[in-house]
Amino acid sequence: MARKQHWKATKTQYLCRLGKWYYIRVRVGKNVIRESLDTDVLKVAQERLPGRLRELREQPAPANTVASLVEEYKRKIQADADLEPGSVEYKEYCIEQIAKCWPGFLQLRIGNLRKSHFTDCRNNLAKQYSRTRANGGITVLRELVALAVDHGWIPKGNDLMEDCNWVKDKNGKLKRRFPTATQWAALRGEIIRRLAHGGTVESLNMFDLLTLSGCRVQSARHLRWRDIDWEREIVTFRKAKRGAYEIPLFPELRELLERIRKAKGGSPDPASKVIGVKSIRCVLKNASAAIPGMGHITHHTCRHAFATRCLEQDPPVSFALIAEWLGHGDGGRLVMSTYGHITEQHSQERAKTLRIMKPAVQPVQTASRANTAEKGA
Repeated sequence: MARKQHWKATKTQYLCRLGKWYYIRVRVGKNVIRESLDTDVLKVAQERLPGRLRELREQPAPANTVASLVEEYKRKIQADADLEPGSVEYKEYCIEQIAKCWPGFLQLRIGNLRKSHFTDCRNNLAKQYSRTRANGGITVLRELVALAVDHGWIPKGNDLMEDCNWVKDKNGKLKRRFPTATQWAALRGEIIRRLAHGGTVESLNMFDLLTLSGCRVQSARHLRWRDIDWEREIVTFRKAKRGAYEIPLFPELRELLERIRKAKGGSPDPASKVIGVKSIRCVLKNASAAIPGMGHITHHTCRHAFATRCLEQDPPVSFALIAEWLGHGDGGRLVMSTYGHITEQHSQERAKTLRIMKPAVQPVQTASRANTAEKGA
């Protein structure tokens, strides 16, 4: 059985030893910090001690109230280069939601936070907002707690968010209904029709790129001509939610990109962007409103449509392959739970050809049965 090691003080203030390794031990505020100096040599530890001691003491003082924690959180997300301005704005909106659902949220001292506070806030979010908005608020709550833990304002291993589960649809999993292939073609036709009334071809190109590649609008905005390998027939999306990924240059996608390239003179600057617009939100909103039964359409609906059309192929594209084309890294689990559906029309068409008990091929008669049938005739 291994011998248990104990902390041992040294003659140098703030310096202690565990086994053969040296640590700094100092009280900062109300917390006692023990941190390794990554050495087993006393002289080296004594040289590193003053600098690290100064760094620990110059750290910002612990926040007293949730308001100061929120301010620190806002500074962090505003300085995050990977977050789009829209994402920063959405997170700040979620903080406003939380404050409405949690009376006295900003004035509460961090040391007085309790598990019941977060549970009640989660339940109020679920009652007052949509499932998506409520889950956005829960995400921000989790990030606030994580930030407080990183700063040492809340101990690690706390159970504050233990009962703050994601809000699910009342009937379990949300049943998604996306436009049929016919409706989607009508939507594209409406966008084309609006080109004669002040619309831009770039808007149509963005719509086609999102639909034919399944990429997010963020990836489409940052796609450059150098990201298209015409010989290998591969498109690389370098700006993506889960890191850069590649997709095949599908035939329809190739036709689109060749058409755009031709319109830009045949040899555009490799560093230039393929699409010249950042958003077609208003285009989608106005065009979809003109089509009966279309419903609300967003940039992300184009991604859903891509996945749905892949599943409607005969035979359907596998979940794992769709996941690869969408830039997922889970082997198809998310696709199965999120996109593992087909539209009602396609479902009804496939149902008409379904046979459970009736055999597709008549059973072959044996020789004895055939002779009996002939005698009977």
